[in-house]
Amino acid sequence: PIAAVPRVSGEWVVGFQLGASEPLRCWPITHFQALARLLFAEDERYRVALIGSPKETALADDFLQDLTPQEQMRVTNYVGTLTLPQLVGHLAGFDVLVTGDTGPLHLAVAVRTPTVSLL
Repeated sequence: PIAAVPRVSGEWVVGFQLGASEPLRCWPITHFQALARLLFAEDERYRVALIGSPKETALADDFLQDLTPQEQMRVTNYVGTLTLPQLVGHLAGFDVLVTGDTGPLHLAVAVRTPTVSLL
């Protein structure tokens, strides 16, 4: 079994998979930003972790660009940096993954991470 990535006790980590193989499979970046802001306003323990392939780094940059510095401090950007085993470990450590119709959706289900898939 793949071990989940360790986390800070008491934090709730919500993974955001911003991209997909086709634009129709993606939720708009502005919607992801709005969700992050809602989570951050709801409770200070929420953190967001961005995942995705190297081809999706521009999406992560767009996501971060419109957040305040305080909001950006609550986001960790892993886009383009994880190997497949590392990705699975991160997925296993998330409290939930928010994604479109993507490969990470299926991996998250396989490691029993709750998912919200926006199709």
